[in-house]
Amino acid sequence: MKPALIKSILILTFVYSHALSFGQALEVEDYAIRFMIKNAGLEVEGEFEKADFILRFYPDNIEKSYLEGKIDVASLNSGIALRDSHLMGEEYFHQKKFRTIHMKSLSLSRVSTSNNHYSGVFLLVIKEKSKEITLPFTFQNKQLKAQFELDRRDFGVGGSSFIMSDNVKVEILVNVR
Repeated sequence: MKPALIKSILILTFVYSHALSFGQALEVEDYAIRFMIKNAGLEVEGEFEKADFILRFYPDNIEKSYLEGKIDVASLNSGIALRDSHLMGEEYFHQKKFRTIHMKSLSLSRVSTSNNHYSGVFLLVIKEKSKEITLPFTFQNKQLKAQFELDRRDFGVGGSSFIMSDNVKVEILVNVR
């Protein structure tokens, strides 16, 4: 073999082995983005059915990791079409003007190595209102899982209400290959 070819093979092998040690971008297999809020004393549940993700998650080099998601607001499904239509209006998500909910990591850290617990500071944007939030999450068995609460008023969703809770519970599950 020619020395240049051998050198090229060695360089490619070195680069490839280092890329593997840092992890790889994850391909999303399926996901669920669910929410729950109390309204008039009843729990109202729903989900967003369309989203796109960029998941560069490297457990052995967490500082280099990056997580991002964009949710299609129009994909909201609470099981009642009339309610979904109402939630698309100006008072709530104003879907004609604000088509996506966007969330991206600003920093990630490992909380525990024994049970795959992590924490992240994320920038969450709803209706062009941005807020940094700190979220705990897990990544195990090829699943990223986060559960957290938001104050809907921080994002101008729903205004002031005596019968609707201010807090929304959110669960994000992303299964990867």
